[in-house]
Amino acid sequence: MIFEDTSLKSIYELDHVLQEEHDLLSVSKEIYRITHLLMDKYQRNEIVKFYHHDNNGDAIYADFNLVSENTWYRSVAEIKQILYRHTDSSQFSIHKALYDLGVIEPESTFKYNRYLQLLYLMYIINYFAFPNLNIFKRLHQDQFNNTYDEGTSNGKYVSFIMNNLFEDEDTFVRFQQETINITDISYDLAIQCRLMSQAFPFSNHPLNILQEIIESNQTWVSQQSLKDPIFSFMEYCQSFSMRSYCVDLYNNLSDDPNLFKFDSLTIQPSGFWKQQYIPIEKLDDFLMEDELYRFCYQKEKNPEVREKIKFMKGKSVAFLKKLIAYDHNWKQYNDDFILIENINNTECIYALKAAIVIKTYYELTTKMKTRINESYPLRSLLSVNFDKFDLFPATLPIRYFLLACHAQYLNAIMEEDTWYPQFKIEYLIPELLFLKLMSEAYNCRQYENLYIFLTFSRTQLSEYLEY
Repeated sequence: MIFEDTSLKSIYELDHVLQEEHDLLSVSKEIYRITHLLMDKYQRNEIVKFYHHDNNGDAIYADFNLVSENTWYRSVAEIKQILYRHTDSSQFSIHKALYDLGVIEPESTFKYNRYLQLLYLMYIINYFAFPNLNIFKRLHQDQFNNTYDEGTSNGKYVSFIMNNLFEDEDTFVRFQQETINITDISYDLAIQCRLMSQAFPFSNHPLNILQEIIESNQTWVSQQSLKDPIFSFMEYCQSFSMRSYCVDLYNNLSDDPNLFKFDSLTIQPSGFWKQQYIPIEKLDDFLMEDELYRFCYQKEKNPEVREKIKFMKGKSVAFLKKLIAYDHNWKQYNDDFILIENINNTECIYALKAAIVIKTYYELTTKMKTRINESYPLRSLLSVNFDKFDLFPATLPIRYFLLACHAQYLNAIMEEDTWYPQFKIEYLIPELLFLKLMSEAYNCRQYENLYIFLTFSRTQLSEYLEY
């Protein structure tokens, strides 16, 4: 369904299989009909809600105030031209826009019917959901190179389109399988990037090797596809959003040469925490301990009761609890938790890990003034899928935060002069290498080319490491 209101239901929606042969005229007439139904609702001041939500789980409504007069009063013939003009035309059409993104008009009747359904969907989204946005951005354009704060709103329409494409069950199944396949290779590449960083610490050699691999791999970038048009467009949207994610995170991690270089600790973590696992239901008892307060705030003096209560109600503790709640969503699609551990059939959290999460959040947001977008724990499409069956991977801010936790953890367990170089070799540099490779890989519009690119890169990296 595109709209929640069933009176706006159309046979050209993706959850309906078109049995007979259809053409541009019939879909243009249907858009004309739906447009006038929407106009009636607009004139009666009715709110029209779309069935699917955006990447933050927020509702999308028909933005009638921004719908142009031309959109309301187009004739069937004019709608037909908006849907389809030849690719050499200088005027806009949805067919031309899709062609530029690598989606080719098919010849078979079945695929052509699905192509008409795609034209219908994109017309409705373009002119009624996001009438003031260019939703046909290309990979080589710069608009997606946003910071992790801005990426949320800029990704709104991409995930909304994807959610609508998933109305077609075959498309969703294909997305799942392709994600699993890419994840398997990505996991290997992440390990190889770490090995490269360890083999050539603080050297440009790993970066030079990656650049060689990328340049020798360019034949697979941006090729068009004759496959099913809905599959093809889904793969393009996925490549666009994943490239956005990689570029966003790469920029955030490479801008500051001393990223996550936390101050030396004056109050060390309790030695007991290194052997302590806390049952989740007893977490509040741990959070009230004086030692935890002193470690997180690096204060010599024990807190008063009112200070501990304020600490318990603060954003740092709230963020820890949000991560634990997020962990349960993660576990639905993965074999293991991120923070939670199962000890004797009891869900527990490692005490030192809980303390590190709280302290890291406090320092990033208070001392270092880093903005963390913690209110969007289930942004599913603008994230890299690192684990199998992961439909709800960590958002970009959470991944950024977990890297900071690794730095803070090493700061807590290692000597002052050794922990930060170790963090860069073990975590930061491998992450930058991996993101650089993946951002180039997602220049590929189609899954087959992406898979070949990554497979070739994995083979080449293996040869370099063996050498």
